[in-house]
Amino acid sequence: MSRLITPHQFNINLVDAGFDGDKFYARHTQDVSAVMNLNEEQRKNTDDDWRVDKEFKHVGRVPRVIWLLWESMGITEDPKELLKALERHKDTLKTTDKQLI
Repeated sequence: MSRLITPHQFNINLVDAGFDGDKFYARHTQDVSAVMNLNEEQRKNTDDDWRVDKEFKHVGRVPRVIWLLWESMGITEDPKELLKALERHKDTLKTTDKQLI
C-alpha cells in the first residue's frame, strides 16, 4: 500500500532572491492557514477506509513552502524520512490520526 502526500500549490510568494557568494538563494512566504484548516477538517472526519484509490492512502497535505524546504534538506527524496517529517508535524500536516511509521 502506497501513501500519498500532496505538496499543496496555494499562493506562494517570492520574498527575496540573490547570490550569497557562488550560491543562489530564494526566500518564499505562503499563507498556510487554508492547508492547515483542510488537514484538521480531514483528520476530524477520517474513518477506517481513508484510501484515495486501491493503491494510495492520503496521509498528508504539505504547503508548498514547507515542501521546498524539505526538498532542500533531501527529506522528499526518502519516503521514510518524509513520513517521519509528517509525524513530527502531525497536528498540522497529517490528514489522518493513524500512525504512519
